Amino acid sequence: MSDQGKPALIQLTDLARVFHTPGGDFAALDGIHLSVARGEFLAITGASGSGKSTLLQLVAGIDRPTAGLIEIDGRRLSDLDEEGLALWRRDSVGVVFQFFQLLPTLTVAENVLLPMDLRGAIPARDRSDAALALLKRVGVAGQARKFPAALSGGEQQRVAIARALANDPPLIVADEPTGNLDRANADGIVDLFQSLSALGKTILMVTHERRLAERADRSVALQDGRMLGAPREVAHA
Repeated sequence: MSDQGKPALIQLTDLARVFHTPGGDFAALDGIHLSVARGEFLAITGASGSGKSTLLQLVAGIDRPTAGLIEIDGRRLSDLDEEGLALWRRDSVGVVFQFFQLLPTLTVAENVLLPMDLRGAIPARDRSDAALALLKRVGVAGQARKFPAALSGGEQQRVAIARALANDPPLIVADEPTGNLDRANADGIVDLFQSLSALGKTILMVTHERRLAERADRSVALQDGRMLGAPREVAHA
């Protein structure tokens, strides 16, 4: 069960990540315990260097912990070899980056189609319609034939979210997705995350903006690799 008494999609138990550097060992995360319900929108906050991005990378299967357990949808990530982890990541998690990471030589639609082509779960004849439907969901269907450079920052981030949704993963992780956006566009991205959460997607969003974190269902704060107190449920107006 999650911290809210609902079925958990994510369960982290005594999670630690230590980096070995020429200057000595550095504990980016130490003793993290956290559960996240299916369909929950969770904000992760903290100062630079507190371990936010490291936590997101572990949950997304991009990195592996030094110690502790990560269970997502009943599966222990430590049980997967590198190939299995890559396949799980492809099918189960969508990643949204601060700097969009769209491929500049592909059109907006082609950027969304690429994950579908790599997985191959959607018949080839249906993929263009599926990509357009996702772009419509995030509000940028009219930009489908343009290249990323022709779009505003807010539009590019919406395309990045559509790409993250391409294979219908249960989990979306977003690392400072509003960091390069103005206030109006940042609010629009959080609006989109709220709507996706309402549809059953589990959203983990790293942010340094308190007002955006307050729009999530809950927030957790990290400091020096440790969680500060219990996860806080956000009281929405």
